[in-house]
Amino acid sequence: FPSHDMPSSDVGTVFVDGAPATFCIQNLNVTVSNGMTPSVCLGELAPQNYALGTAAVEISGSAYLADSDWSLVAKKISQAPVMIGYTAVNDSGGIGVVVHGAQLSFPDPSSAGMDQQVSIAFTGSAKSVSSGYIDIYWI
Repeated sequence: FPSHDMPSSDVGTVFVDGAPATFCIQNLNVTVSNGMTPSVCLGELAPQNYALGTAAVEISGSAYLADSDWSLVAKKISQAPVMIGYTAVNDSGGIGVVVHGAQLSFPDPSSAGMDQQVSIAFTGSAKSVSSGYIDIYWI
């Protein structure tokens, strides 16, 4: 990834299940762990070898919900996998990220009172689907 933080203005349209998101996403984090663990030995300057593990792709974020679209809540209730993708581009280049088969979890949404916006914080893990876990493209 580029060596500097990419501001929100660098992020293009966020896609959910192949279509532009119909709700306002406040933030989105994708974390990839390769699952490798080093064997650190006394008297050695560097790990001697790595134990292979299973890769993990985690996703988290928050979104405002509108009266016109509660589709994310329906996905949570049904536990249907969700594909989430976005691009982030600036003068230094950019990336495209597609997370396949994310299974989201979040508390039931509720409002703090009259005329208050409803926001949900979600987390999830990508599960293996026919297209894999995640695609990352350099733009």
